[in-house]
Amino acid sequence: MKELEEDDLLKKNSTVKIKCVHTVSTEDIVNTMDKCDVVLASAYEQGSELCSDEALDEGSLLFPATKTRTVATQVEQQIDSNTNTSKKSLCEMKIMYDSIKLLLCECKHNDGVPPVIALHVLTDGRILLLHKKMIKVYSLKRMLLSYFNLYSFAKDMCVVEEKKDGVFTVAFCLWAKKIIFLEYNDGFREKYVIDCNGNLKSVTMIGHHLLVVHTKGIQLLNISTGHVCYAFDEKRWTSNGSNISANINIIQACKTTKKIAVACQETLFQVKIDDGECQKGTVHAVCPFVLKYRKTHDAQPEIKDISDVKWDSQGNIYIANGYGVYQFYLINGVLKEIALNTMCGNCSAITIDEHRNRIVVGYSDSNLVHVYEYKYPAATITRGNSFGRFTAID
Repeated sequence: MKELEEDDLLKKNSTVKIKCVHTVSTEDIVNTMDKCDVVLASAYEQGSELCSDEALDEGSLLFPATKTRTVATQVEQQIDSNTNTSKKSLCEMKIMYDSIKLLLCECKHNDGVPPVIALHVLTDGRILLLHKKMIKVYSLKRMLLSYFNLYSFAKDMCVVEEKKDGVFTVAFCLWAKKIIFLEYNDGFREKYVIDCNGNLKSVTMIGHHLLVVHTKGIQLLNISTGHVCYAFDEKRWTSNGSNISANINIIQACKTTKKIAVACQETLFQVKIDDGECQKGTVHAVCPFVLKYRKTHDAQPEIKDISDVKWDSQGNIYIANGYGVYQFYLINGVLKEIALNTMCGNCSAITIDEHRNRIVVGYSDSNLVHVYEYKYPAATITRGNSFGRFTAID
């Protein structure tokens, strides 16, 4: 935080005046100065400077509400500003391995430990954890608050609404060709269900629509009715129009930048889809692919079998796969990749809590979820193992 200098206060105020009510000599004023407190008043506080000396008695003055900004209030406002919007770059984060916390997700499963399908952190710090057929809510202290049994296997979830009183609504895409919406208010209740004409793999929010990965491709749905407003039947590069044959498994939109990441079996892409107007019919369109992550040398880790994708508010991408957790960040016009954590494999879900500097990681073979804290370095450092980059296909 920038130090507040005394000059900052002087710049905020107009001229400083000393008004003498009784006639005194200059020598008396100088001798008395050490016994006086000098008050800096803003122009607003000075009020009417044209008052006569006769109007200076306490009963004859009407003072406006003070708007003085002291050093203390300026510091408080700066703290509030920094709390609400961090200007530090998240690509400089450093995982703290000396303060790992565990979340125990007890759940019986016929085949052993149920995999964690998806994770999400709410604004107040509560953690949503999705198993195959169960959604759980944990407190900020990682204590189980509530759970709800789904009637079909879930593939993905996304929060569609979050209110200040703690009530939220979450959407799940199910194997049963449905999207179910649950509202949580000290417990879950079903709001409504959307029937789909095919299997869904992934779901995310973009503006006022749901963006899903369908067996027929990417679709933009009306969130209330499930009507397919836009069906992206083809996938092509924006650079040359060539076709893309990769099967998309995961889709995730960034709320702040509106960018969209999609993951297939072998790599990660970025596509350009806008939140269009709701249509009475279905508009069939081409999904424009803009960027692709490509290996640059053999030493880099494998970015394959991606199980989860997330964004942060600054437009950095995070993925989880069988090798660990990775971050993609923009530097000098190129998106590069770095391993955040490769100490634990079989990562199946990830979410980032920017308000509390936490990254939550779930696994496909463990009932323990890791809650990592991260910090920012004291000085800017140079990353040593930056591998790969996003490049447009010519």
